[in-house]
Amino acid sequence: MAFLQSQLDIINSLVADATITAEEGLDLMSSPNGFTDAQKTFIDGLGLSTSDEEILLAENRSTQQQLEEEIAQAKQYLLAKNFNDCRMYLAAAEMTLASLTNYQLGNRKVEYSDRLRFITSNLDELESRVNTNANKNKRVFMRYTRE
Repeated sequence: MAFLQSQLDIINSLVADATITAEEGLDLMSSPNGFTDAQKTFIDGLGLSTSDEEILLAENRSTQQQLEEEIAQAKQYLLAKNFNDCRMYLAAAEMTLASLTNYQLGNRKVEYSDRLRFITSNLDELESRVNTNANKNKRVFMRYTRE
């Protein structure tokens, strides 16, 4: 589960106020697919305001797993030389990546890097190398003037 910045702020403030330990905060941040029932019970017992509890328990639909699946799909289409579908999955992965928030608690830091634009920009060049038929029918027109 990718955390919203508001969720990360609440967890960091709970650790800073010594309401929970750093290990408990890391446990909450390490929830890949939503909070477990034990974690939800733990959050309920913290005595948070209703709005903070609702924010903390909110599910964000963007996950690292979703990002990995979209990139895997893009790879499959690239290997099949289906460049249009590859671009579509790269765009979807880029949108998922944009929704993932970088965060830090103690020594643990998670940063998501954006290297998808580099791949997308080089896809046109790769497509032109692979698809030689597209280059055969291209004509170049030039106007040359001498002053």
